[in-house]
Amino acid sequence: SFAPGTSRITAEGAVVLDNIADQLHAFSRGSVQVQAHTDNVGDPDVNVLLSQVRAEAVVTYLIDRGVSASLLTARGFGAQTPIADNSTEQGRAANQRVMLVVEGN
Repeated sequence: SFAPGTSRITAEGAVVLDNIADQLHAFSRGSVQVQAHTDNVGDPDVNVLLSQVRAEAVVTYLIDRGVSASLLTARGFGAQTPIADNSTEQGRAANQRVMLVVEGN
């Protein structure tokens, strides 16, 4: 998780990322795309930028925890691919997410 409107990883988010970093240490090949998404509140261009910066923050965090930089790429999608209804608070919360997509290990 991130502090609202920022790319600052919360303490709760750090715990999750520490566990993910431990799992990624076993990867020797393949790639992991860190995909960040937002809800549709606010300027769409700002949301795309925010999601990209958040994806990059996750990549940096994982590299700092010993994950190979060559495995990781960051991609921000903004509000392009919602998984829930943006008209509800719960839906917007679900749409604000980071996903790791693993290929070729």
